Amino acid sequence: MIISYIGYDDEGKITSCTTNDESMMQKDADANGWKNVIKGHALPWEHYIKDGVITERPIMDVKVSAGMIVGIPIGAAVTMDGNTTIVNNGVLSISESVNSRVVRIIKFPYKDSEFGV
Repeated sequence: MIISYIGYDDEGKITSCTTNDESMMQKDADANGWKNVIKGHALPWEHYIKDGVITERPIMDVKVSAGMIVGIPIGAAVTMDGNTTIVNNGVLSISESVNSRVVRIIKFPYKDSEFGV
């Protein structure tokens, strides 16, 4: 029987989504080095695996206020002007500028966030 299945790492990050004969599921996992595999279909940018269940990735609740980006998840990588900073206190100060910039914030399992300031 043809099924869809997902390879994922120990954090729950989806590394592959495949459709194949059910008998190939474990063989594919072994051949591709997937740490874990479950039946199902998911989009890696929308979902992750939590406790063996396909789960929607949460949205970051970040806001820009008074020259600060607040609500950044602890340990997130924030890239702005080509420079990346790891944020350990949930807040990042941004200097006022006449030029607009793109801010990209990445912290799994949250969905990546990108916005202009």
